[in-house]
Amino acid sequence: MSSRVPTFFINLEHDVGRRKALEDQLDTLGLPHTRFPGVYGKALPAEALARHYNHTRAVAESRELTVGEVGCALSHLGVYRAMLEQDLPYALILEDDAKLGPDVPAVLDALVQQVSPDEPVVTLLTHINRYYKRSAKPLDPSHSVVKLANYQWLAHGYFVTRAAAKRMVEQLYPVWLAADYWHKFEREGIVQMRAVVPYVISVQDFDTGSNLEADRAIKSRQADEERWLSHRLHLIFVHKFLYQIFVRPFRGIAKQKRTW
Repeated sequence: MSSRVPTFFINLEHDVGRRKALEDQLDTLGLPHTRFPGVYGKALPAEALARHYNHTRAVAESRELTVGEVGCALSHLGVYRAMLEQDLPYALILEDDAKLGPDVPAVLDALVQQVSPDEPVVTLLTHINRYYKRSAKPLDPSHSVVKLANYQWLAHGYFVTRAAAKRMVEQLYPVWLAADYWHKFEREGIVQMRAVVPYVISVQDFDTGSNLEADRAIKSRQADEERWLSHRLHLIFVHKFLYQIFVRPFRGIAKQKRTW
């Protein structure tokens, strides 16, 4: 089954093998696709890095980013700009280590029927750990769309609307957040986050790991999550008697198993 939703995949120039592997998957599924040349952060000259990266804001409002994270963020922002230039209502955006399930085309076409291009919505098609069961809305006979219930990283497969692309270009450049800091994007009112369950995109097991992810600051990510958890625990402790307001919304959380 093919899909009318255009696909962009981010790929570094020297990663010919990854490009071929992903293009084979896309061709098999009948997904029209365009390669977007990734920005290799380590190769950015100091002048370009200073121009594209707002270090002051990053440190003040989140944390310092690695040059790899800056390059990855610029790559995704470049795709959003391409969407806007072509006036595309939607797009599927992939990183070159994506592993596509057979249901991707059907899920994309179902999303087109449910999501307006004028809504700033990003829908993750990849694995998420937890979601609110009560938020689940049927997408097709086999999948639902849900709201995320915890921090979620990775940007190797997601559906984005034109409105979401526009907002991210306007509010995330110069770069001050990692490309996949989805929780922060939503908290800042930039986009609305959703996910498809069961997930339909996984990650290829390349020996070299993900080039776009390799330079991510894992310890900094863990620090982000620890700060978020500490904040949540503080709220629950301080407002423990306000059950209806602060505790009830956290009930009904489902955990999704990783199966492939």
